[in-house]
Amino acid sequence: MVAIADTPTALNHLVLIGCERLLHQLYAQVLIPAQVLGELRAAKAPPMVRGFAQRLPEWIEVHEVALPDDRALARLDAGEAAVIVLAQKLAADLAIIDETQGRREAASRNLAVTGTLTVPLIAAERDLIDFPPTVARLRQSGFRASTKLIERFLDRDRTRRESGGA
Repeated sequence: MVAIADTPTALNHLVLIGCERLLHQLYAQVLIPAQVLGELRAAKAPPMVRGFAQRLPEWIEVHEVALPDDRALARLDAGEAAVIVLAQKLAADLAIIDETQGRREAASRNLAVTGTLTVPLIAAERDLIDFPPTVARLRQSGFRASTKLIERFLDRDRTRRESGGA
């Protein structure tokens, strides 16, 4: 499965909590546009994230993406727009985008899209991590999501564990 990740949410927060390796464990290929790499290396990025971006693991591929003249994409952050363009170009299996506007645009282009919370949830389903403490660490790292959304994910994990699911 080919996953294309956006920032600052997905990679940024997974790096901050030491869970970036989950992307590699869950997806055959992890791609990021050069625009996303630029955001990871920006001065406003946390030092830990900048360090990660300076020494990207070999399992992350960086792709140059030329943004087309597209009114809908122009309303998005450059990283989100580049993720959508790259996902379309490569017929990627999944785009990881958290921002609502970016998710809507990706969906309108018939791209499979998910968010950061899905990464640790799937990892928990595969017994790679314990989901509730990982969500707590995400929240401590500054990850923003509505309480309602987080509770939905926690309930899904709780139901899985109570039913004896992996």
